[in-house]
Amino acid sequence: MVAGFIFKELLGFRYEGFMERPPTRVVLVALVFLPALAHAYAGPGAGFAVLSSFWAIFVAFLYSFYALMTWPFRQLVRFLRRRNAYGRAKFERVVILGFDGMDPDLAERFMKEGRLPNLAKLRDRGTFSKLRTTFPAISPVACRRS
Repeated sequence: MVAGFIFKELLGFRYEGFMERPPTRVVLVALVFLPALAHAYAGPGAGFAVLSSFWAIFVAFLYSFYALMTWPFRQLVRFLRRRNAYGRAKFERVVILGFDGMDPDLAERFMKEGRLPNLAKLRDRGTFSKLRTTFPAISPVACRRS
């Protein structure tokens, strides 16, 4: 009786042979109007996760909107000041190589032994020095601070 009402009144057609193969629209309407009880637990952590994800997206949207709206003014100020970012550069090009997890003492030893000839050539042509690390010296902390 309910199925006949759904077919006739809501969907606007009469469907014969309901049990044979119901159309997709009928299945979707049945899912919406005849929900089944779901036994599930959504703890408070799920709400915090959704809220923090929404907050991150919202802040990113606000920042993007701010950057887009202020771009013409920032370009105008830069033009009026006649500032060139590369005007006072001392070098034409700089390359910084940093290897995550590589011991600099081993690198120096391997370069002296000839096991890292390309790095030795780069060192000889330019500048070579050890990079400082973070405390604790683990990758996620170091990547976060750079």
